[in-house]
Amino acid sequence: MDFGSMLAQATSGSGDVAVRKTHSRHITGLPGLNDPAAMYRIPSQPSLDGNTVDEQVENAAFARNALEHQASFQFLNGKFTGMIKALKGE
Repeated sequence: MDFGSMLAQATSGSGDVAVRKTHSRHITGLPGLNDPAAMYRIPSQPSLDGNTVDEQVENAAFARNALEHQASFQFLNGKFTGMIKALKGE
């Protein structure tokens, strides 16, 4: 995909940018694509330089994601360990 030409097409308003689906289970569209409120957080306290990234919110989201990832990994690891023990007859 030529990003430059796709960006120019999308910003010129000459038409919708179509993405080709190669599998029947691919997502057809992004929810909230035309709703800016769904794509961006409204900052509670933007900085003086215009930066709207809230470091505490991003760190909390990262920590939650890491915790959920670790929990699911441990769950799967326990399942696989149990299956291996069952196959070995332990």
